[in-house]
Amino acid sequence: MSEVPEDKGLALVIEDDFDASVIFAKALEVLGFKPEVISTGSEAQERLKTSIPKIVILDLHLPEVVGTDLLRQIRQDERLKETRVIVASADPRMADLIHDDADLVLLKPTTFSQVRDLAERLLSRSRTKSKPRTQEGTPTPPTPSVTPPAPAALDSASEKATAPATPAPTEPDTLPVPAEPPTPSTP
Repeated sequence: MSEVPEDKGLALVIEDDFDASVIFAKALEVLGFKPEVISTGSEAQERLKTSIPKIVILDLHLPEVVGTDLLRQIRQDERLKETRVIVASADPRMADLIHDDADLVLLKPTTFSQVRDLAERLLSRSRTKSKPRTQEGTPTPPTPSVTPPAPAALDSASEKATAPATPAPTEPDTLPVPAEPPTPSTP
């Protein structure tokens, strides 16, 4: 008998591609969410006015209202300040433009396990601690402090999460010292 995951609340999948929406919805359902698929930007605008989803997977290229407008709507709505947003797009240029406002950006195509695993990792962190924002939805400037190690990033070429490279340790004074040149001999 399989274990039923705990109900974690509403998840909106705002995606007009049927196959992608099925993958995203199933991945969130396995994590315990109640996914609701919305296929147009105008439907999403209306649904966001009346609901408070825990997580949103958002396509950027939608009919009627573009995903960037929806992301702005989410970030400006005080009720949705804790909502996590994963942008899933096949357009790397657009994804790069909005990466500061999204909690996570995935470049399509994505797999079921990739969406499930990255969503689970994202949700394990508090929204306010990971990306504090001002009321207008822009990132709050960082306060001076000790810089933590860089988080893992998604390598768009291989679509795998990768940890940042760390510099190789160096050992001081280990370079060989050249021998003194031979002294010329006199005949």
